[in-house]
Amino acid sequence: MTAKLAPVDNICNMKQDKMTVRLDSIDAYNKLYGLETMHPLVTVINLNRATKIVNHVTMDYDVYALFLKNGTNCTIKYGRRPYDYQEGPVVSFAPGQQVTVDTETDEVAPDVIGLMFHTLSTFRACSSVSRV
Repeated sequence: MTAKLAPVDNICNMKQDKMTVRLDSIDAYNKLYGLETMHPLVTVINLNRATKIVNHVTMDYDVYALFLKNGTNCTIKYGRRPYDYQEGPVVSFAPGQQVTVDTETDEVAPDVIGLMFHTLSTFRACSSVSRV
């Protein structure tokens, strides 16, 4: 079964029909959560300011990300294996990783902060692909 790639603008709560979202830019991530993009290569994320609920979704990362979870309970899966991050507050992702996030309750503004960035090589690769 192949996952459907969803436009970032159409994602909110996909519990019934799980979708895969390609995060190929800082702007794609910010749009997913309803956050403003201040710079195309780097962002400091404060999900307390999120305006959209994002739950039960798989994210295909093409950016680097480092998150600090402050008591937010969720299940994160790399591929087919679930990892318990209830105890550990720091999670990180790199280009090429596919991550599924499920939380027990839909939370508009979870207590999560983070840093997300492109390297110039990943930014150029994504930019050249999108122009084709």
